[in-house]
Formats: sequence, C-alpha cells, structure tokens
Amino acid sequence: MTRTLLSDYEIREVSYQGIDDAQLAPIVAAANAIGAEREPRHVDLSVAEFRVFTGGPGRVRKHLVAYTGDGEPTAFLTLSYPDDGSSPRLLRTSISVLPAHRRKGLGTSLLGIAVDETRDLGRDLLSGVVFDTVPAGEAFAQAIGAIKTLDFHSNIVRIDDLDLEMLEEWRARGPERGAGYSVELVEGMYPDEILEGIAHLYLVLERDMPHPENWEPREYDADFVKTMVANFLEGVDLLSAIVFEDESREPVGMSQLGRRHSDDTTWFVTTTMVDPAHRGHALGKWVKAAACLEALEKWPRPVWMETGNAFTNESMLGINHAMGFEHEFTMSDVEVEVDAAEAYLASRSV
Repeated sequence: MTRTLLSDYEIREVSYQGIDDAQLAPIVAAANAIGAEREPRHVDLSVAEFRVFTGGPGRVRKHLVAYTGDGEPTAFLTLSYPDDGSSPRLLRTSISVLPAHRRKGLGTSLLGIAVDETRDLGRDLLSGVVFDTVPAGEAFAQAIGAIKTLDFHSNIVRIDDLDLEMLEEWRARGPERGAGYSVELVEGMYPDEILEGIAHLYLVLERDMPHPENWEPREYDADFVKTMVANFLEGVDLLSAIVFEDESREPVGMSQLGRRHSDDTTWFVTTTMVDPAHRGHALGKWVKAAACLEALEKWPRPVWMETGNAFTNESMLGINHAMGFEHEFTMSDVEVEVDAAEAYLASRSV
C-alpha cells in the first residue's frame, strides 16, 4: 500500500475541461487561494482562464481533487507527461494543499497516488516545482528525498520605471545593428505562412534553455503551434515582435507579451528568443523593445511587467537588468526517484 487512507477526505479524479462552470468554480476558488500564497501579486484566475492554464495540447493530464465531507476542495494532484513520447522517465507531479488542511496526511496520500501512477506508466521519476514563497512545499519535497535540478526566477519591473528613451534607442538602432534583418509585429495568432518557422523557433528555445538532465525537448510543428496559441488566446491577449532574416524571410527570433483577460495589473513576457545562429546582432534588444513600445501604444497601461529567467541565461538577464527587472520569487524544479518516494511512504505508514 503506497497511500494513506483518510476518513475525513474523499479524493476524486476531475476533468477540468469536462465539468460545467458551476462545478468548476469552487475548485478555481481553492486554486486561487493556493496561487495567492505562491505569488505576491496574485490576481485571481477566472474559470475560463483556469481552463486555459490547466489544459492545452501536448500533454496527457490527470487531475485529482481532495474534498471534505461537505464537498469543499482542499488539495490538488495533477499528473502529466508529454504526448509525443519525450522524457519517458518523468511523470510531472503537482501536489498542493490549502494551509488549513496541511499536516493531516493529504500530501502524503496524494504522493501515494502519484507513485502508483508512475509505476503503472512504467516511469521511475517524479518531477515537480516548489516555490520559495511556500516553505511547507519545499519542506515536503526535501522530506521525500527530492533534489532541486533547476532554479527559475520570476522578475518584475514597474511600467512607470521603464527607461523609454533606452527602449526607443534599442528599437531605432535595430536596423543598424541588425543589418539584413527586419522586425514585424503580430497581434494574436501567427499568420499561417510563418507557423512552421515559429515552430522551429520554439524547438530552438526548448533545446537552448537549461533543463534538468532527464528532460527531453518535444517536437513542434505548425499544427501544434496553432493549437497551442489558439488555446492560450481563450484567456490571454498576445502581441509578438518577430525578427526575420531578410534574405530567407524566415523568422529567427521573437519577443512576445501577454495580458490575461481578467488582470489589468500585469503584462507578462511569454518568451524572448533568438536562434543561436543569428545572435550577435542585438536582435534580442530590438524585439524586446519593439514589443514593449507597441504594447504601450495599443494596450491599456498596467502597473507591472513580469518575466522569468534561469540564471544561466546571461544574455537575456543582461537585457532584463538593463530594463530594470528585479527578482520577486524563485521556482525550482525538483525530482525524486520513485523508489525514494516509496521509502518515504513506507516510513509514514502506521
């Protein structure tokens, strides 16, 4: 037996995409309470946005919710893995428990379910994310033997603190520094004729970013990118600055901003990337500035802009530091061998 049975709670599998809004609303409310603990500037997700961020193409997912006897959602387990066969050892595992229901065995029970699922799928590693804003989560990960494999830092800047003259200079000098390239702006979905090129950029990004040793990049194609972006647009507005090589007319880099439909306080950078074969021409500065300045002209002005970086991405960190981004909180990827997780469960059994 790898799970602790709790008489005060019932754990059920729930399809977030398959139930109606009224059924999903209390789940979203509980998830927002957990989000407010993790993120200092949290703004509650709407039901529609929750569906967007917990769904989308590319992964096989299972969601389980722990309920009290009164039907109140108190804890969550999400299990997922890529649908293309990549990263065959890993089962992505997210365990979240509301503060009032911690230290009652819920996390251990959900871990037991995750271990069983990992074994059933023929995998041997559980991976997840912990937040430095939630010490209880970090302590639980440490207790089960999980090790940190990558730190990822959330950084913010006040819109009013942006150096607009610097951004204007970056944009104005783009054609000089990046001779042979041009930048175009796209709102919403990418045009069909560049989808394959954008898919290549996403693949370049995945392979270029630092990742845990056991992670593998997935393959991208035009259909996948179109489906991914269409799902995102159900809850987020997008604006992209894309840099093209003039000779080939292929996209070789881009910076993209998003804004949630229910959050007027924050813009977030979904990605900024330049193909390694085309670096050294200040293209990152050009597209970053172009996207920011275009958003300031077209979108209502928010309070914040946020972005994320691994500390190993020195060139992008340099751009973000110049723009005034400062560290807000840290997320860390963690991994635990299924044998170690089972040993922890055995130590907790009565």
